[in-house]
Amino acid sequence: MLSVKKLRKRPRQFVRFTGLSVEQFDQLLFELEPVYRQRQTQRLNRAGRRRELGAGHPFRLPLADRLLATLLYLRLYVSGALLGYLFNLDESSLSRERNLRMLPALLEVLPVPMQDHLLSAVEQPDEKQPDEKQPSQGRKKRGKRIGTLKELLEAYPEFEELWLDGTEQEVPKPQDKQQRKQRFSGKHKCHTLKTQVVTARTSHTSHTSHTSHTSQTSEGATGRNVIVHTFGGLPGSLHDHVLLRASGVVAQVPKERIVRLDRGYEGVEKEYPDARLVKAKRARRNHPLNLLERYHNRALNKLRMPVEHSLGQLKKFAVLSGIYRGPVKQYEGIFDCVAGLHNFRSLGRLSWDA
Repeated sequence: MLSVKKLRKRPRQFVRFTGLSVEQFDQLLFELEPVYRQRQTQRLNRAGRRRELGAGHPFRLPLADRLLATLLYLRLYVSGALLGYLFNLDESSLSRERNLRMLPALLEVLPVPMQDHLLSAVEQPDEKQPDEKQPSQGRKKRGKRIGTLKELLEAYPEFEELWLDGTEQEVPKPQDKQQRKQRFSGKHKCHTLKTQVVTARTSHTSHTSHTSHTSQTSEGATGRNVIVHTFGGLPGSLHDHVLLRASGVVAQVPKERIVRLDRGYEGVEKEYPDARLVKAKRARRNHPLNLLERYHNRALNKLRMPVEHSLGQLKKFAVLSGIYRGPVKQYEGIFDCVAGLHNFRSLGRLSWDA
């Protein structure tokens, strides 16, 4: 039977299996425990619950092993049958623990990207099942926790440039005809889910208020890429330009900040004339690029590497590479949880601090 106690003795395998070092895992577990306990108390005291408090079978695995099982799922994307065999539990029990309790708690603890978009104002949470609400319906904020991209950029003036790009992940062919049409990506010639990602880069000079929280100072996070905003879990047939409009990202970026795009966002400068949008020039029919324009595009493409590196780091988690076979409604939360783990490793701390 696999356990944290056994895996601690192999630090290299620990990183490969979870994406975190032993020290980072302990820090995450320390911050997760009170949040998990609070959510569990609220769940057991919910209105309409027929059992008395304390009734029901207790957890067979400690919280550390349940967190390990969740990280193994995200990092290696192993099947439920194999995961149940490794931890000597039924796969349905591990699935309920991961989807209903562990992932929502991790989304509250990790420095997940902002998800304030134009569609979030019209989304209504599910009042009958508060434990299962989707991350796109808003996350609970604790204290002065940063909740919007605008607040984040104000708190982190060192994010002088932003890189914006879209990514797609293949999903099985839907049985419903309308969903097949919506999720079919003409670019990849398969059915996909699309996510827009905004990346920033930590500078060499960060203010002291952000470096005094842990023993891991800003030296470990200097020059590292962090994901500051996501908008996704959407059908693959949508154009990147449509996602950009619906997300409202450009309107939240201060005018002095630079936003770097790729050539797919043609004509976006006309919609946002006051924003500092930088993208490569696109060749047109009967109007090929000259030598100077090609060299200029090559230089701009090199400057866009941070967002490509960030997407590459996310796809080291097998749940975001290959074919995603889980419920589509959970994809957005899983993507944000993986992005939160990436930000945790880059920042060296577990919160966006206002």
